[in-house]
Amino acid sequence: MICTEAPEEEYDPRSLYERLQEQKDKKQRDFEESIKFSMFFMLWGSIIGGRSIHRKTCKLQNIASEMI
Repeated sequence: MICTEAPEEEYDPRSLYERLQEQKDKKQRDFEESIKFSMFFMLWGSIIGGRSIHRKTCKLQNIASEMI
């Protein structure tokens, strides 16, 4: 059996809280981006499909613009 050592991680002088906060913020940004794309495709599909959902479309557009 061959044992290999794990590569040394670079030293990060930040506290654990700061590193975890950075990960949390990144996950939140990724989530918000995915929501924007989901809303875009949902709106696009409703427009292409010819369904009239003006009220819902306006509400979703307002939500999407607040996220930008």
